[in-house]
Amino acid sequence: MPACGASFLLILAAVAYGQADHPLSNFKELRMNSQTIKSFDGNNFKQLLTSQSGKASDTCSNISTTDIVFVLDESGSIGDNNFRIAKQFIANLTQYFDIGSGDSQSRVGFVLFQDSAEVIFDLQNYTSNGAVYNAIMNAVYGGGGTNIASGMQAAIDLVFKRSYRPDVNKLMIVLTDGQDTSDVVTQHQRAAALNITTYAIGIGSGEADTFS
Repeated sequence: MPACGASFLLILAAVAYGQADHPLSNFKELRMNSQTIKSFDGNNFKQLLTSQSGKASDTCSNISTTDIVFVLDESGSIGDNNFRIAKQFIANLTQYFDIGSGDSQSRVGFVLFQDSAEVIFDLQNYTSNGAVYNAIMNAVYGGGGTNIASGMQAAIDLVFKRSYRPDVNKLMIVLTDGQDTSDVVTQHQRAAALNITTYAIGIGSGEADTFS
């Protein structure tokens, strides 16, 4: 598991689509592939998180309290290798939080989607960094079609809403190749209404038309 300052492989930087003047459909999303990879280090990730609250943080345990749900594409177009890369990336990111059940601690949920969505674990299932890391790494690739909206809907209705904390940062991070025509705009609007900031990370080498 990484310490603060460790590097992650990520293309460019995560793009928020929680801003009112930037509708979801205008974003050109990220890609994780072997051709174009830049380093995304712990300090950059902490800046991304603290920008939601305006609070500075110097160590992993001081990152602002956050409820974060990762929504990962496991469709056939992703492929097993990219699924494993994305899974490792997510598991590493979770180690930048102080995960626990306390009011000042962060919580993590994990959703997989293909034609439909499955909640692998919600915000209350695991209360330590190690348990969250292992649960993510143990997720099994399924294959199938792509329905991004189903994953976002499951994250909102079956994870965030079931243990909603109004006074903490709430992030939904969607990792997908974007090859889908589902109604992600409606789900993004529903998330924004609950003060959930949504980020998208594109996986693979295909065009992420859904988000461009």
